[in-house]
Amino acid sequence: MLEVISSIRAIKMFTWEKLFIDILEAARKYELKEIKRKSVLQSVNASIFNTLSRLIIFLCLVTYAMLGFPFQAEKVKLRDLFV
Repeated sequence: MLEVISSIRAIKMFTWEKLFIDILEAARKYELKEIKRKSVLQSVNASIFNTLSRLIIFLCLVTYAMLGFPFQAEKVKLRDLFV
């Protein structure tokens, strides 16, 4: 704690406040840019995952029907679809 207070005193004593603030603002700007980039990538990843899972199920059902198998609820078994 004493080191932090000493550092703050040194910054104030030599009037480095403006330079120090500029460095902090640049670091914060970079940090916010990276956080935004990460959030966009996570959103894209979630969208692709949700879309592809439904698309794969749909394509499995279409393929099953195109192969001529019965497509009635009481005759379709999950093991027949995914084996």
